[in-house]
Amino acid sequence: MNTTTLPNGTWAIDPTATTVTVTVKKMKAITVPATLTVLNGSIAVVDGAVSAVEVSVDAASYTSPNSKRNDHVVSADFVNAAEHPTISFSAEANNGTQQIPGTVGIKGRNAPITFAISRLNIGDESATFTATATVDRNDLGIDKLPSFVIAPELNITVDATATL
Repeated sequence: MNTTTLPNGTWAIDPTATTVTVTVKKMKAITVPATLTVLNGSIAVVDGAVSAVEVSVDAASYTSPNSKRNDHVVSADFVNAAEHPTISFSAEANNGTQQIPGTVGIKGRNAPITFAISRLNIGDESATFTATATVDRNDLGIDKLPSFVIAPELNITVDATATL
């Protein structure tokens, strides 16, 4: 089965088969990639449309090629993983479109975000998808360094597998 809408039900996001990648520009020239680990998540589908999404990500799992950067990003200067161990995403109805508007929460602050579904493959009881979004890190209180050092835009890509 390969359709454009998920069958009705509650889909569980598989943390072992899901990757969250965040990229940001450093000094306006260098793209810095990092990954985060999904703890759990679900997608509720009613009448062929997403009716709710809840996802939790481990804030301390930030992993880039630079261990010093990793330690700094999870510190109180940025995501403050010790006091705010999860990053959250929640959404409500999307009216059957490929856009999922919702809210991202980091270190006690929330900001609007819209994920665009760019790839969706649906099997009998599983689905894989890619979703992308951009959020301004300053809206989430991640404002330790000025924008000329680290761009304000965090580009997020989620490659996920969910099962019914």
